[in-house]
Amino acid sequence: MPGCAAVNCSNRVDKGYRLFLFPKSKVHFEDSQFEAHRIDGWRKLKPNAVPTLFDLPNPPPRINPPRRKSLYKVTFDQN
Repeated sequence: MPGCAAVNCSNRVDKGYRLFLFPKSKVHFEDSQFEAHRIDGWRKLKPNAVPTLFDLPNPPPRINPPRRKSLYKVTFDQN
């Protein structure tokens, strides 16, 4: 079954979501991005619709790079 390609989205047709062109799930579009009052009852995206709703952490978590271990072992002679 087709699914949404937006980041962190697992919406699929078999979960009851209607899909559109990329990103596909209707949940990524504000109501203002749809045509108003269609006779056939379908919600159709406007030609210039832009997806703006995404499930991203705000702000994204900071990823610290792993610490590098020294390649040299320092020893002191106690004579």
